[in-house]
Amino acid sequence: MDALIHFPLTWMVLLSLGFFFVVTFYFWIRFEDRDERKYRELGATALFHCVKCGELFQVRGQKETADCPACGKNNLRLRF
Repeated sequence: MDALIHFPLTWMVLLSLGFFFVVTFYFWIRFEDRDERKYRELGATALFHCVKCGELFQVRGQKETADCPACGKNNLRLRF
C-alpha cells in the first residue's frame, strides 16, 4: 500500500512528544507566574480585626490603622 504522504512513525512520535512538552511547559510557566502575582498582591494588603463588631477586613497598602467598613471604628493592624 502506498501512502500519499510518507511519514515515519519515529518522527510522528518525536513531534507528538515535543508538542506535548512545549504545551506542558507553557502552561506550567503561565500558572506559576499567575500564582506569584496573586501572592504579591496579597502581600501588599494589610489585615485588620475590628474590636467593636468583630469584622475582619483588608486594606490595600501597608497601613497601621484603618476604619472598619461595617461600623466605622478606627482599628490597629492585626499582627501575627
